[in-house]
Amino acid sequence: MRMLVLPRRRFLQGTLALAESGLMSGCGIAPLRAPARMHRVGFLANDLPDSSFTASHNEAFREALSGLGYVEGRNLALEWRFGQEASELAAFATEFVALAPEVIVAAGDPAIRVLHGATSTIPIVIIRSGDPVASGYVASLARPGGNITGLSLAGTQLAGKRLDLLTQAFPGTSRVGILWSAPASQPSSGTTSQSLQFREAEEAARALGVQVQSLAVQAGDDFGAALDRALESAIYGRAEALFVIPSGRTTSHGRRIADFAARHRLPTMFGAREDVLDVDGLMAYGVSLTDLYRQAAVYVDKILKGARPADLPVQQPTRFDFVINLRTAQALGMTIPPPVLIQATEVIQ
Repeated sequence: MRMLVLPRRRFLQGTLALAESGLMSGCGIAPLRAPARMHRVGFLANDLPDSSFTASHNEAFREALSGLGYVEGRNLALEWRFGQEASELAAFATEFVALAPEVIVAAGDPAIRVLHGATSTIPIVIIRSGDPVASGYVASLARPGGNITGLSLAGTQLAGKRLDLLTQAFPGTSRVGILWSAPASQPSSGTTSQSLQFREAEEAARALGVQVQSLAVQAGDDFGAALDRALESAIYGRAEALFVIPSGRTTSHGRRIADFAARHRLPTMFGAREDVLDVDGLMAYGVSLTDLYRQAAVYVDKILKGARPADLPVQQPTRFDFVINLRTAQALGMTIPPPVLIQATEVIQ
């Protein structure tokens, strides 16, 4: 019997034709497929890596990416970095620039600030920025104009509302301690979101006839110790309530703050729903951070598919949750007035 030997080129052409027509599968031969493209995405957050806050929101981001067709190890490589000190975040930013991922997600103003200074070319999707325009990250919300876009907390517009709700819940409050994370030094460009929110809270307090005690926690190597000192000063200063300006640091130490408030029976207003649910805080007014992390995945998907950050408007939240934990109120012997309860979008009993 004579064997027919085909030239290599004709053999490959015939094989590809069979693959396209599906005949190869019938013959028990797997069709040829191009390997999936591996997308590299960086994630830099101003958070503690082992906190429940970090884990829950990172999982929401992962799940949203999965729903959009991205599977880690198959077509997605995620590079995670977490830090709370400016020097640490700056080192991570430098590392990411060297790695050159297709997109970097930046969670929290300190993380956003170092990446903003480190690269003007790698696309950056921001989460948890209080005011990206005033902070100098984007030219405007509608037209970011550079390599940064994403999701704003609208934090500088909420401080007054939070303080108003706190004083409605506890009428007669005359002195409020405002806990906020202050940078070791003012950034060279823009103004920190924390500073902007503190100023707005001061203005709102004056309009409400309430005295303010600044409980600034300076950036340093031991944030926990600095936080304890700031909280203790609230007692020495005779604060009658606590107002927590949200940041990656204060949220990561939410349990510490809530426990302190419980020991000293201080009514406390937090900045996110998660602060009430995860650490038994008393009240919170703000956006759902879980939703923001899911929406960040949508921005990443758009950029990976070719969209330019300059053309993607920065989203402002349209829904705000006012959460009250009645279990905590009862444990502290506090009563929330019915007119305030009516305003709550969620009451934990």
